[in-house]
Amino acid sequence: VPSSGWAVQVAAAPSESEAKSVLERMAQRAPNILGKAKPFTETFTHNGTVHYRARFGGYESSQEAWNACNALKTNNIDCFAAEM
Repeated sequence: VPSSGWAVQVAAAPSESEAKSVLERMAQRAPNILGKAKPFTETFTHNGTVHYRARFGGYESSQEAWNACNALKTNNIDCFAAEM
């Protein structure tokens, strides 16, 4: 899991296996956009339940992350950029 920089989040899922499955599908759907990014999952708790974020990390700046996200959106992939 990257400890600094920016990431693009493409989903949140109730299990780590589902989050990893989303990461694999997104990498296959948009290899030209996500090819250099590092896929990872990250846990968070909401209302006492653990969820898993599906993110691609390794972006140096918010602009770089948002550029990737905006390119994903042209492929009908919802996402947002998040600072690590």
